[in-house]
Amino acid sequence: MKLSRIRYIANVFIVILLIAIILFWQSSREINRAENKVTETRVSFLAVGDIMLSRGVANVIERSNNPYHPFEQMKNVFRSTDFNFGNFESPVSGNNEKRAKGMIFNTHSRNLTGLRVYNFKMLNLANNHALDQGFQGLQKTRAFLDASKLEFIGAGGNLEQAWKPKFINVKGVKIAFVGASYASINDNGTERNEYVARLDDKENLKKSIKEARLKGADFIVASMHGGDEYKRNPNKSQIDFSRAAIDYGADIVIGAHPHWTQIFQQYKGKYIFYSLGNFIFDQSFSRDTTEGLTLKITLNKRKSASTQTRIEQIELIPVVIENFAPRPANETEAQQILQKIGATERIIKPFNKIPVK
Repeated sequence: MKLSRIRYIANVFIVILLIAIILFWQSSREINRAENKVTETRVSFLAVGDIMLSRGVANVIERSNNPYHPFEQMKNVFRSTDFNFGNFESPVSGNNEKRAKGMIFNTHSRNLTGLRVYNFKMLNLANNHALDQGFQGLQKTRAFLDASKLEFIGAGGNLEQAWKPKFINVKGVKIAFVGASYASINDNGTERNEYVARLDDKENLKKSIKEARLKGADFIVASMHGGDEYKRNPNKSQIDFSRAAIDYGADIVIGAHPHWTQIFQQYKGKYIFYSLGNFIFDQSFSRDTTEGLTLKITLNKRKSASTQTRIEQIELIPVVIENFAPRPANETEAQQILQKIGATERIIKPFNKIPVK
């Protein structure tokens, strides 16, 4: 009897042990599945070139009595993204009666509504027109953008503010922006000031990108305003800034200022678009100044055991400016624009190699 009872208890114990092992194994498999589960999030944004809502553009807006006029032909593209980004180089002084004088720009405050309505969330203010209306004009511009819920980079009340990275959070993807200009001209004509970030300030560039990463940026955009006007190739300043930005941790460099589209390259696996050319501008004196390039950038944030955010694709969308307003180029126009910058494809995948020239 005793031996039989011992055997019975032993068998029960073995069964319980086997059940525990099976349950533990199943639990471990579930944990491993959860840990190895892959989730992907896609976010897209449009990057455009120079936006100038003053001078001839302001005159067209006034005649049409429509502040949305410069944006309307691109509305389908604007609405196809999560947000939009561009270089804004026309200060908003608050004096709406003040007209642009030659190369000194001033934007009517009502004309900012087009940027807000068409989903611009980030603007680069680091450019050679940032102080066209003086320091007070820059302060007013910042206040108007704040009131319109438009983020901006590249300019501030001091250099620390100018270099501060700004962030856009979309669907759990945190995208950082930093911006700098080749020139930052004071209203008295002197070249330097303490309100606009400059391309040659590599120390602050490095600090800004490092801060962006420490604050959890999944992807970092460096915006560059520089280069020789009406030239197809970048100058040394553009190249030096772009490569430094990537060396410090930026994921892409996007440029403006030359008023022409310029070539683009890959450096250490990252893309450099030296100039997207004009976007909303009144330079109708040549074909090249009425052509531009926009980039529809799609990011993929992949979560599994680790997290990685990368460019899934970049769609090149050429534009043609008519009556100072951009529209998507037709197929013939698009091919001609892309040919000028050496692009053979409309959609760039991460594995495509672009030679460094």
